[in-house]
Amino acid sequence: MKNLLIVVPFLFVSLSYGQFIEKSNVYATLSAGLLNNDFHVMAEYSISNKITAGAFYSLHKKSITHQKLNQVLGTEKYSANSYGVRISAHFINTDKFNLFVGADLGMEKVKYTGTDQKIIVKYKGQEFIYGGHLGFRYLFSESFGALVEAAYMDDPIIKVGLSYRF
Repeated sequence: MKNLLIVVPFLFVSLSYGQFIEKSNVYATLSAGLLNNDFHVMAEYSISNKITAGAFYSLHKKSITHQKLNQVLGTEKYSANSYGVRISAHFINTDKFNLFVGADLGMEKVKYTGTDQKIIVKYKGQEFIYGGHLGFRYLFSESFGALVEAAYMDDPIIKVGLSYRF
């Protein structure tokens, strides 16, 4: 127990020694959806060593063919472009990695076309979207690193990507 009381304060001191997120830095991230056909671009500016604010753009495309015994019954094509703003709070912030959580707010433009043997359905629209994210960023060098992020807007997304600090 005495060893634990000695080690825990040193752990917190070592975790806060170097800062991954520093005030006035810019971070750019390119990522892809791990489980779906998503592509994401993010840019963030650090307001302080604990808070970043930025913007995002996402592109999602999906195509499905419905078949039964080598006969095409129908097809579906879906695409969405999302863009908006995000804010993140960074809890664990060392010189190599950080853990963050935040909120997203934006717009999504959707295009859908569905066909079966007799009917064609088309839809175009725009909707307001909001959600949250939880992520982990690790730096390989002083500026270049990797990102893993779980997010939820209108669908759950797991993103894996590369991040660059300017």
